Amino acid sequence: SAACSYIQSGSVTVKSSIIYPPIDCRGKNTYGELQAVLSGLYHFEKHMNKLTKKIVIYSDVKDIIKILNRSVTFRKVSSLTKLQTSLKLLFEQKQMENPNLNISIEYLSYDIKAYNPFAKSAHNAARKVLKEK
Repeated sequence: SAACSYIQSGSVTVKSSIIYPPIDCRGKNTYGELQAVLSGLYHFEKHMNKLTKKIVIYSDVKDIIKILNRSVTFRKVSSLTKLQTSLKLLFEQKQMENPNLNISIEYLSYDIKAYNPFAKSAHNAARKVLKEK
């Protein structure tokens, strides 16, 4: 499962979905985490208002910046390689489509995540959708 919490102007919207990883990604948390970032990129425009100037998508993947820059590759796992390519292309596309927005993807370090209710809301939503399944 994957979930995103969209936070803006004091309101929180949480969206979650079931993810069916390919065989070569079963048991690999990175696949779900990258899918969550991809989902955030696909849907952030639905949750922003006209005054929005900055979009930050946080990820639990410590090497998210290296993954986007392709200094980390997944040579042995072709599905992760394809997902990495899709993520990079979509990120670049969203930046081009929204020239007045500062869009970034950043690692959500443990010290920021530990007592962060917004991070917890995404994780709880992902767990809940799995229990319902």
